Amino acid sequence: MSKKPKGKPSDKNKGKSKGGTLAGGHEGESKDAAVTVRFVKTEEDVEAFLEMASLAHEESRYRDFPYDSFSRKDLWRERLLGKKTNFVALLAEFHKKPVGVLVAMLGKYLYSDDPATQCHSFYVRPENRSGVSAIKLLHAYRRWAEAQGAIAMSVHVTSGIRIKTTDKLLRRLGFEQTGGNYEISLVKPEKDE
Repeated sequence: MSKKPKGKPSDKNKGKSKGGTLAGGHEGESKDAAVTVRFVKTEEDVEAFLEMASLAHEESRYRDFPYDSFSRKDLWRERLLGKKTNFVALLAEFHKKPVGVLVAMLGKYLYSDDPATQCHSFYVRPENRSGVSAIKLLHAYRRWAEAQGAIAMSVHVTSGIRIKTTDKLLRRLGFEQTGGNYEISLVKPEKDE
């Protein structure tokens, strides 16, 4: 059962909500409805994305690695604003303030031509984690994956941020744990002289 991946969904296929959002409602209806999720597609969106990436880096287990926002800016601008249809970046906003991001790619399985998606980056600001931002990002990710004809979607949990809570959320949304992530540092600690 091979399906051909489709391009990014057009505005009419973005979750059937108004304003080009993938999830969320109209501001003012309720606290939850004030959260919207949309594609990253402008220079301002790239800046918001980079702000969120910096926050994620500071909080993650990678915080001791150098973070170079200047060189990353060109790389992310190319990825986020490029014409690739196998790549998606989603931005969650609460009252138009960026509160979360999700980045995923579409590709073929190693042993099959069937497409599947992998979420490589998923972050929500600490003060917004008790709300619906994470859930809405994941629902929007699922709609994008389905629109691409993906037969499966996965989320990589490697940041070291609230692993047990993230596991609980993903399982509640129907994800199954399929393995683990193991890493060894290849950077030798500096010796004090």
